[in-house]
Amino acid sequence: MTDRDYAIKSMKEITFQMASHAQDYLEVTIERHYTDIKELMTSYQKLILENQIVLEELDM
Repeated sequence: MTDRDYAIKSMKEITFQMASHAQDYLEVTIERHYTDIKELMTSYQKLILENQIVLEELDM
């Protein structure tokens, strides 16, 4: 194997490793943000329901 072949093979491996790590990072980040947004929307839904109950009580 020539130095050039070794360099090409090494760069391909480095590129593959970087792409793998980037994909893993994106998956973890997306999952974390999805969980945060889901919790926020659940809290918002609870707040709306509580306010609706208060408004119904005030109407009575």
